[in-house]
Amino acid sequence: MAKIRGQQIKSYLVPPSKGGIPEPLLAKEGNQVFPSWTLDWNSLIFAIVKSDSDPGALYLFNLKTQKLSQMPGSEGLHYLGLVS
Repeated sequence: MAKIRGQQIKSYLVPPSKGGIPEPLLAKEGNQVFPSWTLDWNSLIFAIVKSDSDPGALYLFNLKTQKLSQMPGSEGLHYLGLVS
């Protein structure tokens, strides 16, 4: 995760095959916060929050398929401290 002053918080991948140059995980709008690996290490789970008034939701990003999916019923869960 990284934040450039005045911009949103984004998650990055650092692929060793490309010399370790960080690449944004997603171009999706919103702050990408509270990242954590799934137990199989194939996916990242994190919250995307678009603004202070947005409750946000949890998303799963599969690194192999590059598919992003919102976790059903996850709206606002990151505020409860369920993701670290």
